[in-house]
Amino acid sequence: MSGSLEPKLSALYEFSSLPLFSSEEEIAEEAMQKAVRRFGLRRFALLTGPKGDRKLVASHGFKNPQEVQEGLRQRAPHQFYAVIGEEGELGELFMEGSHPIGKEERKVCEFFAQQLERSLLASRIIGEYKQALRKLKKRELRFRALVEQSLVGVYIVSLDRIFYANEALGRIFGYHPEELVDRLGPLDLVHPEDRLLVAEELRRRLEGEAEYARYSFRGLQKDGSVISCEVFGRAIELEGRRVVLGTLIDITERRRSEEILRESEERFRQLVEEIEDVIYMIDERGVITYISPPVERLGGYRPSELMGRPFTEFVHPEDADRAREVLRSGLLGRVEQHEFRVFTKSGDIRWIQIVSRPIVEGDRIVGFRGMLRDVTERKRMEEAILRAKREWESTFDTIEELIFLTDADGKIRRVNKTTARKLKSEPQDLIGKKCREVFSCGMAGTDRCPLERVRKKKPLRPFECEASALGIWIRARAYAAYTSSGELDYVVHILRDITEERRSQEALARYREALNRSFFGTAEAFAKLVEERDPYTSGHSLGVARLAVAIAREMGLSEREKTGIYISGILHDIGKIAIPVEILVKPGRLTELERALIRTHPEAGYEVLKEIEFPWPVALATLQHHERMDGSGYPQGLKGEEIITEARILAVADVVDAMTHHRPYRPALPMEEALKELKRGKGRLYDPRVVDACLKVVT
Repeated sequence: MSGSLEPKLSALYEFSSLPLFSSEEEIAEEAMQKAVRRFGLRRFALLTGPKGDRKLVASHGFKNPQEVQEGLRQRAPHQFYAVIGEEGELGELFMEGSHPIGKEERKVCEFFAQQLERSLLASRIIGEYKQALRKLKKRELRFRALVEQSLVGVYIVSLDRIFYANEALGRIFGYHPEELVDRLGPLDLVHPEDRLLVAEELRRRLEGEAEYARYSFRGLQKDGSVISCEVFGRAIELEGRRVVLGTLIDITERRRSEEILRESEERFRQLVEEIEDVIYMIDERGVITYISPPVERLGGYRPSELMGRPFTEFVHPEDADRAREVLRSGLLGRVEQHEFRVFTKSGDIRWIQIVSRPIVEGDRIVGFRGMLRDVTERKRMEEAILRAKREWESTFDTIEELIFLTDADGKIRRVNKTTARKLKSEPQDLIGKKCREVFSCGMAGTDRCPLERVRKKKPLRPFECEASALGIWIRARAYAAYTSSGELDYVVHILRDITEERRSQEALARYREALNRSFFGTAEAFAKLVEERDPYTSGHSLGVARLAVAIAREMGLSEREKTGIYISGILHDIGKIAIPVEILVKPGRLTELERALIRTHPEAGYEVLKEIEFPWPVALATLQHHERMDGSGYPQGLKGEEIITEARILAVADVVDAMTHHRPYRPALPMEEALKELKRGKGRLYDPRVVDACLKVVT
């Protein structure tokens, strides 16, 4: 280093101007350049950071970091070394010149080190300040996001005003935040019965009696629904006034869950108090070392009477050897579950079930702990089930109906003896065979086959078929049984011999056919009786009946309904038998009195027919066949759905046939006129569906 004063003063000036607001690396680089230039240094090194965690930020004249470390350990007259910061927390400085450093020059070096310390310290402070600002900004953003996106309601309120409410608070009460802030007070969100409580809590915090508060109340939502709320808040100063900042959560579901939990805990407590299982401990020899009090209910012994005695002492002699074997196997470390018969204090025999687990100390089994319970009733139940199974099997084989079980593929898994007897076979010979091969009902693969319906997830329905293999007619029912996992386990088939029933049905059908013919014959005879009195309307009843049946067929009515309509058509004018002949055949216009007499024929016909037990509403159809949809008909002035379907069909057929045939007072009209009349009266006088069906039939 040079010894002249002028360079020293220049150095002092230059070093005093080291930057204060640059990064640590920038400061180190500029300091190194100035020091090397001003001091004519051979080597320079600056390390920053606390001791033990320093990093080399600037070096000159060193080949590698190892040389730097070696240089720091050297102390020579031409070298300068200084720690920067208190106790060196900012780093270390090393400088080496080509000549020994004098006293004045060393002072300049120390000044340089002080200025460097000042710059590094300022840089650190500024860096920490910037970092703090970044953290603060980040925290502010995180806080804002937390508050705005929180699932918890956040609020700032006074006693009568809401200053801030986040989205969550709005959702809890069914409002938008804008509807709350500066528009409602906090008490507007409180159930009327809890407002005094909430007002008092707010007052205490606003007046400084309490800083923090946590309580719950019933809230009132926008739609009037009541919810349970819990709040936590504290008083703060905001813009010169005291307000309450807090959070609110909806605890309605929690309250419900707590209630359910309380009920569950109560049930569990009762269960624990009433449990009859016995806890026990035995050593490796089988000696009882602990047994819980419920044993007295089970066997009549107090715990003190059992402890210290071998458990095999109480085991039934026939089970004692197995009990000792259980003890030996338990010493191998397995968790075991077994059942034995034991003697009670009174000498009764009870069945117990034990579950034991080894007690291990170090690497040695020193005993067992477990639980035992009285399973006597279960054993009795199992015996009862076995008896019931045997009884069921006996009943299964004595039932007169044919019963068999098949798997999902239709293979027979079991048959009762009735089925085997009908097939002239033994039950075991039928097992494994396909049911379609055994019974030959012709249902296999069709939609009527129970197995097909099961595969297609369709409901099972009874069906009848001829079982050619049995030579009989059967009525079959089937029921599917599924495993706990929902897979088909088996299908139960129940077949009943209905051969005699079929014969009876066929005989009944023949009887019904004969009865129908009788009905038709009687009805046609009545119609001829009427028409003989009025030759002008000869064939009218038959024409009405035939047209009415054609209309009914077009409307999709059943065969039974069409038969009833035919009989009604034949007999619809039977009431005219009560009308004087001279009125029926009068060629001119009828008087009001004569028309009134004519209009009585529906009622007269009803009176004749109502005593006859027809299987159809013949009497009612006869009574209503002159009624009209708008109520303008006779004799009752019925409207719309008040008129039965059969009568609405007869009304249309009667009009068409009457208009297209000769009458004493006018000649027959063409069919076109009759159809015009129907179209004019469609919906007003006549049922639209009936009119449409008639038009399709006659055109």
